[in-house]
Amino acid sequence: MKNHTLKISASLMLLICSSVAVADPGYSMSDGMGGYYNSDGSSSMSDGMGGYYHSDGSSSMSDGMGGYYHSDGSSSMSDGMGGYYHSDGSSSMSDGMGGYYHSDGSSSMSDGMGGFYHSD
Repeated sequence: MKNHTLKISASLMLLICSSVAVADPGYSMSDGMGGYYNSDGSSSMSDGMGGYYHSDGSSSMSDGMGGYYHSDGSSSMSDGMGGYYHSDGSSSMSDGMGGYYHSDGSSSMSDGMGGFYHSD
């Protein structure tokens, strides 16, 4: 199983995600309040300030510029075009339709309702 976070890669968003860890292939459904329910049983709750509290006890804090600082010490920096550069050297590029192409070859496609379908 791979982990994706949204930044939506935990090292968002693979979440979309380091930040939202999801089993491959999987699905992340919006909770309607800025967070996500994931098909692997995990979830990410909005902190109300652009970040997330994750069900595994970790968190992702907004950096105020479209990126995140993750509680494991990693970070996801906005690329200014809807994607992210992750501190582990990976990246997530916007697909222009609300989803992402990840540098590991996987993708997260928007479901049109605030959630994602993840590929492996």
